[in-house]
Amino acid sequence: MDKLKLDYLSPQITKGYRYLSVPKELLENPVFSSLDYGAVILFAKMLERAGLSARHEDKFTDKNGRLFIIYTVEQMERDIRRSHPTVIKFTRQLADIGLIEKVYQGQGRPTKIYIKDFTSVESSVQKSLDFDIYKSETLTSASQESGLLDVKNLSSIELNHKRP
Repeated sequence: MDKLKLDYLSPQITKGYRYLSVPKELLENPVFSSLDYGAVILFAKMLERAGLSARHEDKFTDKNGRLFIIYTVEQMERDIRRSHPTVIKFTRQLADIGLIEKVYQGQGRPTKIYIKDFTSVESSVQKSLDFDIYKSETLTSASQESGLLDVKNLSSIELNHKRP
């Protein structure tokens, strides 16, 4: 492919762009690392549609008060410019990890897609950051011989007395 000859951006041009919001949580949380980036983009498109559905909640809320979207595979293919098998793969990834739930309504009726609240997932990284070394009874990450010089000779008893 030949390199495109493009003009430089100006502030006026940039203000007119339409943007797609991709939640950082889906990129940074290791829980979602199995998702292809295409699946993440497709989920962002689904979130965009959920925003539209929320504006018409009387039409896009079920009897339990749960919001859903109507988004056909054909529409997804057009929106993210990917093939039918690729879109099916992405939606399967989203469903398998629990970000969406598809409810088939029967022949001739579109599938309802329920978007799940991805912010309620707790990251394994966050769990490890919440660990309080001062409450730990033993140091298990390394033996005293291989520890860092600053903490090499510290025991768990000394740590309990040196709280900040």
